[in-house]
Amino acid sequence: MCSKRLRRSSISVDEYGEITVKTPYSSQKRVFALLQRKEQWLRRTIAGTSFRKKPHIPLEVELFGEIVPVSQTDLFLYIKRLKEQTPQSMERAYNTFYKDLAKEYLPQRVRHFEEQMNLKCKEVRYRKMKRRWGSCSREGIITFNTNLLKRDKHFIDEVVVHELAHLLHFNHSQAFYEFVKRYI
Repeated sequence: MCSKRLRRSSISVDEYGEITVKTPYSSQKRVFALLQRKEQWLRRTIAGTSFRKKPHIPLEVELFGEIVPVSQTDLFLYIKRLKEQTPQSMERAYNTFYKDLAKEYLPQRVRHFEEQMNLKCKEVRYRKMKRRWGSCSREGIITFNTNLLKRDKHFIDEVVVHELAHLLHFNHSQAFYEFVKRYI
């Protein structure tokens, strides 16, 4: 970083091992000469310090069946708000992003198909699941996998209809599939 307001040059090494040079010089030759003069100090500092691994921040994210730049999503804001970008905090940011998006998008789709199918669920819930896209309890509670938002909108609608159909047919019988076919 070059700034005419600086009076002296400084070199620092952060917790990830990245070197930052702040200097009043705009000439690359002078900055390079400064780094050469401080080479021994830099080598000792880097050799004597155990650095943390910088977490990988992907540039793209899966959203509605497409690959979208992270900068165009709210995920960018979630990551920006993190105090520390550890793998655990990054995973929490992703999970929160998808859960919030599910809470925003899925209720509209549920209401849309509830009206078409003339059904009403008691409650809609959201959580990250490993093996299911959704589930429906006998009490009328439908739970959707938050990773569903990574899939295309037609697939999401299929899952919504499938789970709503379980309110009427709590099995995978022929009648269940015929009912689902009417709406998908």
